[in-house]
Amino acid sequence: MEISKKKINFILYCIEVLPFIPMLFCVFAESDSLANGVVSAKYFWFYLSMGLTSIVTILLALTRKSPMQMVSSDWLVLLFGTSTLVTTLMLNNQAVTTKPVMLVLLILLYFQFRLLFSQYKEAGKTLCFFLITTGLIESVIGLRQLYGFEASNHGLFRLTGTFFNPGPYAGYLCIVFPLALYHGLLFYNKASRSRILLLKSIQTWRKNKKSGYIRVLRFLGYNLYGYLSIATIIATILVIPAAMSRASWIGLLAGSFFVLFFHYKDKPNINAFIHQYQKKIISTSIISVLILTGLFVGMYFLKKDSADGRAFIWKTSIQAVSDHPLGVGLGRFGKAYGEAQFNYFEKGLGTETEKHVADAPEYGFNEYLQIGIESGIIALVLFLVVIVLTLRNGLKRKNIGAIGSLIALLGFAMFSYPFSILPILIVLIFLLAWCNTIHIAEKSHPHSLKNLRISLVCLLLCAGCLVNRYPTDSAFRNWNQSRQYYNTNIYEDILPDYAKLYPYLNDQIRFLFEYAKSLSKTGHYEKSNEVLSKAMQISCDPMLYNICGKNHQAMKEYSLAESAFKKAYHLVPNRIYPLYLLALFYEETGNREKAAQTAQSLLQQKAKIPSIAEEEMRKEMERIINKTEDIKKYRID
Repeated sequence: MEISKKKINFILYCIEVLPFIPMLFCVFAESDSLANGVVSAKYFWFYLSMGLTSIVTILLALTRKSPMQMVSSDWLVLLFGTSTLVTTLMLNNQAVTTKPVMLVLLILLYFQFRLLFSQYKEAGKTLCFFLITTGLIESVIGLRQLYGFEASNHGLFRLTGTFFNPGPYAGYLCIVFPLALYHGLLFYNKASRSRILLLKSIQTWRKNKKSGYIRVLRFLGYNLYGYLSIATIIATILVIPAAMSRASWIGLLAGSFFVLFFHYKDKPNINAFIHQYQKKIISTSIISVLILTGLFVGMYFLKKDSADGRAFIWKTSIQAVSDHPLGVGLGRFGKAYGEAQFNYFEKGLGTETEKHVADAPEYGFNEYLQIGIESGIIALVLFLVVIVLTLRNGLKRKNIGAIGSLIALLGFAMFSYPFSILPILIVLIFLLAWCNTIHIAEKSHPHSLKNLRISLVCLLLCAGCLVNRYPTDSAFRNWNQSRQYYNTNIYEDILPDYAKLYPYLNDQIRFLFEYAKSLSKTGHYEKSNEVLSKAMQISCDPMLYNICGKNHQAMKEYSLAESAFKKAYHLVPNRIYPLYLLALFYEETGNREKAAQTAQSLLQQKAKIPSIAEEEMRKEMERIINKTEDIKKYRID
């Protein structure tokens, strides 16, 4: 009877834990039938996985009697989510789109993980094994791309893994690495014992092959975690330098240092060694600090313009936070950032370096500043408190590997945009829930409805979110088919299809740009500007204002056209196309003096990225200047 009960418990464990594994494997989802399939396929994989885990959570609540114990960080997670949703849905009167839905689903996932970990002590370690597995597979894919055996997902980069560029790919590996390092160190500590077991297994196999096979398989299963971790460590070290992501290197070093420090700090032989060679260790530490300083300086000059550009983005983002202390809503970072950058350059405050490195970023390259802009200062403080409490709870549980990975993620988040990458967000939720599950119930309690209530709320909210997202699947598929006509400049044929897709894809900047441009090319200028106005709520791309200006110019709304072209220029002053359009606009409206002045300004400006189109624009500006000078001479004569 005892054996039967153990088998039943094992079967229930597998049923209730295994559905969470596809959630971690979301990182591998790609599709050629979806528009932007490298990114969008991961979202639809996540939606499907959330449906499975929500159903399993009900089963978990019905079969387990130990109620989940809420901790302070759980309440703060709820408060953070509520604050952000209020800012997004109420202050901006914004329709329910992808980002608010994703926020709700991720909070639900957090509590699903919490419920799972509170019932099964080993569930975190089991899922951690599969998370490390994803890191190994990603590293192998990256190595195959480096050596030309597999194509990358970006035409400009050789190494992307299953992501769309090397940055998120390297960030994912740097987050998984400390977990693998921690378990690799644990395996190394028992390596001598493992070798003895292996020798005994081989001896048994020589005497009796059947029983020997069983012992070898048991040995491999027992040590599989360690072998997997070591393989992941080696593969990651081989591939991550090629990604050229300085943010990931910093995150990896921070997380790995934490793991190494806590792994070795209580070793008696280490303490004796430190006491015996104290002076040498101090001198070595000083030299190491100098070397690291040199490395950081070298990392800065490795991509100097990129580093200066990010510093300027942070400077502008701080201004945007001060302009909108209550937040602007999820997905509206581009609008708030664009306003701050436009005001800065319009007032003539920008230096030549700042003008050169300025851009129209989709992300803040610092997640803490971006949270402050989108969700507000209150939500940012709540998020930071959640992180601090999570680290404290993780230390209490001595969950060193998870904390190391969380530190790597938080370090990477200071210089990149991991919270905009769905697989990394899933790992963040997993780590937060794992570290915050302190009290593992060992004894049975009287049956409680607490778990059932939590799981029912998760299921109902998840169902509502998935119903909201269901039509977007077919919308992405239809968009993928219709954009083939867009790419061949057959604009008239795609307008009916894009009009049908607009209600479902009106938060996708690429779709909005394609739709607005198609409307402009076919003479639907007013409708084009309506779509552009929607796009300007989520992006600060100057091309939106360029098209808007051309639409106003075609409708003879000259003051609005001039304003749009000037705004496009002041948004990103290193781009010459707005000046080109403005010069042609002045020429068309008969203002030749301003046309020549604008053309002269364009010729004096060095383009950030030289191209054939740039040379053609410069020739056109020279024509305008020469024509104006000829007219002046004619008038004098």
